[in-house]
Amino acid sequence: MLIKDWMSKSPVTAKPSTSIMKAAKLMKENGFRRLPVIDDVAMQERIIAPLLALDPVGEATVERNVRYTISPTEAVDRVDRGEVAAALFLNPTPVTDVLTLAANGIRMPQKSTYFYPKVPTGLVMHNLRPEVTVG
Repeated sequence: MLIKDWMSKSPVTAKPSTSIMKAAKLMKENGFRRLPVIDDVAMQERIIAPLLALDPVGEATVERNVRYTISPTEAVDRVDRGEVAAALFLNPTPVTDVLTLAANGIRMPQKSTYFYPKVPTGLVMHNLRPEVTVG
């Protein structure tokens, strides 16, 4: 039996900030007795890190063994093709949470601050009009 045989194609989760009423509604609408509550830090600390720690050779790292995609369909397809062993899905991190954590000096796990659309780096880092002095 493989993890992909048990995976939900369209997982339903809640965040710690989800209201009880909304969680109850999700559970009733989907016929769930339980609703996974996931946040980025919990995913990193309670799922990803312990799985990497199971590596008998000790070579497993997030950089070598975890892949990221913003597409749920792509994640499931990668599991179906056998390219990865499992897919884990996170709700988007609200910008207010990122700002609060940053203001308190708390680092978030890799890729938990993915935002779209992104400002093109070249436009921010490269002066397109060198003849104009700013400041």
